[in-house]
Amino acid sequence: MTDRFKFRFWNKSKNRYVNTEKLVLNDGTYTQVGTKQMNNGTYCSYIVNEYNFSDIIQEQCTGLKDKNDKLIYEGDWLKTKDGYYCYVVWFEGFWWVKSLPSEAMDLEHAEFYKECEIVGNIHENADLLGEDK
Repeated sequence: MTDRFKFRFWNKSKNRYVNTEKLVLNDGTYTQVGTKQMNNGTYCSYIVNEYNFSDIIQEQCTGLKDKNDKLIYEGDWLKTKDGYYCYVVWFEGFWWVKSLPSEAMDLEHAEFYKECEIVGNIHENADLLGEDK
């Protein structure tokens, strides 16, 4: 369950996920750091991008995997074996899957996710919500 402590970051202003390999929270900003090798063989770090904290949505990994062995993150859309769509949310200390219009099921105590497939996320596939972003 160490995957549960992985995160991904959606940039609201650019409408895309940020490469999180070297992302650091720093005084109200997320700083993306790169590393390059110098001529003398040593390495140095440099700032690739800086993002305002308010522009970033942080999404945590559930630690669970879908039927294709892909990690499930908060905000992912899942397609059930019955063809229904639901998305993953964190609510009151638990991971839940929420289907439309308002049914919710505790993901941590359900076995069904092993038969689900990730088909997108709530940012890039807002059409699955049946409403605009």
